[in-house]
Amino acid sequence: AEYMGSEKKMKFSVSEAAAAIPRVARFLPSHWIKCAVYEFAKMKLADEIDSGTTSSTALAAKLHVNQSYLYRMLRALSYQNLVVETSKDNFELTVEGELFMSTHPMSMRDAILLECGPVHESVWRHFDAILRGSSRRGFELEHGVGVWEYLDKDAEHAQIFDRAMTSFSNGDSRAVADVINLQGVERIVDVGGGHGLLAACLLAKFPSLRAVVLERPSVVVTAAHENQGAKMGVADRLSFEDGDMFREVLPSPAYIMKHIIHDYNDEQAINILRVIHRAAPEGARLFLAEIMIDNRTGNFAAALDLHMLVVNDGAQRDQQGFEALFNASGWKFVSVTNTCTPISIVEAVKA
Repeated sequence: AEYMGSEKKMKFSVSEAAAAIPRVARFLPSHWIKCAVYEFAKMKLADEIDSGTTSSTALAAKLHVNQSYLYRMLRALSYQNLVVETSKDNFELTVEGELFMSTHPMSMRDAILLECGPVHESVWRHFDAILRGSSRRGFELEHGVGVWEYLDKDAEHAQIFDRAMTSFSNGDSRAVADVINLQGVERIVDVGGGHGLLAACLLAKFPSLRAVVLERPSVVVTAAHENQGAKMGVADRLSFEDGDMFREVLPSPAYIMKHIIHDYNDEQAINILRVIHRAAPEGARLFLAEIMIDNRTGNFAAALDLHMLVVNDGAQRDQQGFEALFNASGWKFVSVTNTCTPISIVEAVKA
């Protein structure tokens, strides 16, 4: 197609290009909205609105912020379906907005604070350097150390990180427990299992199962305060061990890792899987609960894959990618089971 005033011939017509402009323009406000969503979570506005403070006037007075600016932020977030303005300057939470409440059983507030907050947000300024071949990833370029070293030195961020991991687990763990088959399994080791929510969900589903969560020493300490086992009535069958999955894990007939392998590049992931393979008895089963890149989750999974690359040289993988990891570490691929969430369970066995 020819465009007036241009010698360049384009593949698509003027009308097709004009129709595409709004689809391209949708990228423009994404960062602006992300910042507003972060402030919505940080100020606990969902908690305030749920408790009855529903106008920007009352909220601004209580939180000591500018009323006019706060109203404009809430109005913008109403178009993101977090709140509804039921009458002039009176807001109610939507089902999405309720997930920002700190007291919600499936709260996403801490996940938002982590991923939209300054520590993670700032690493993306180094995306260009990474694309151009930098051997260092965004987290190290921005903060001077890798993710795990940063968690060891910044206790406040470590708390946000640990709570966010539990936040991500709120829906995922129950979804995994609903579809995984652990009949006849006596013990499972949850490698990198955080505060033990996934393990507790598995124990609640399978009464004869025992679980051990392998974690960093600092996480084991905070897990005692969270006490997920006691909350779900399975504390007598749940234990925690501090350890290093790059060096040694406990022998067990079954292992599970949720959102762990995606933190690492292929070489590192293969190393972890080899360590587990070395400890596992013949016939041991391995379950990786991950967001796979497939037709079901492709849009989100592909974007998350970029984020893992920038932050920590990690990766989301498709089925072929997981099979390659298993083949290189001694495991045999068995199957993929989807859950009601974007999570899939990729199963392997020690041949």
